[in-house]
Amino acid sequence: MKIGLLSATLWEVRPALRSLGLLPSTPRVFEREIGEHSVSLRLSGMGQERAKRAALSFIGASPRLLIATGFCGSLKENVKVGDLVLDKGKSDARYADTLVQAARKLEIPCHVGAFYTSQHLLTRAIEKQRLGDKSGALAVEMESQPIFEALRRRGISLLFVRSVSDGVHQNLPDVSDILGENGQLRSGLLSKILFKPSQWANFIHLGIGSRKAGASLARILKEFIDHV
Repeated sequence: MKIGLLSATLWEVRPALRSLGLLPSTPRVFEREIGEHSVSLRLSGMGQERAKRAALSFIGASPRLLIATGFCGSLKENVKVGDLVLDKGKSDARYADTLVQAARKLEIPCHVGAFYTSQHLLTRAIEKQRLGDKSGALAVEMESQPIFEALRRRGISLLFVRSVSDGVHQNLPDVSDILGENGQLRSGLLSKILFKPSQWANFIHLGIGSRKAGASLARILKEFIDHV
């Protein structure tokens, strides 16, 4: 069957591209035949409008399943860096159950609950803690809701799964002016990191968390696609 994957940035899915063996067909699209499946991953860029446009671009390709994926920030104490979060309320129940079983097989903690889709990147731990208490959501990200709204009545099964890159008590560096919309470091802006010593620890922790999150995402996506 045709399987689409949608992520905001290359930064989030680079390990998954390697594990799945997807190859670039354009700068923002990666594809490959995997067993009986035709798999296509598209990068939307960060933010809700870009996510909506990228989601709608899948309609002509008519995938049977679209997996909206990438990183998220924890909003709860028990949701740790490297864990998976599955938004079952937005996901097709059959595929959601298959993913939970795959996570159990791989021994990757998988939390079932809601994402909170934010208009902006939350960089302060206190913001995440307050949002978790107020919303009841397990994790925060920036793209899931517009993807869901764009495709929920289009005859495409949906699966929303993300990996946690930062904990609820973790402050983040402000990367909005350092990362381009595809998640790559902008040319010439590495100096902004080097000249902010107060942010070095936050960058280091984010780097460690991103590696854990990317590894978990690569493992679960490969296991799921190989056996769905």
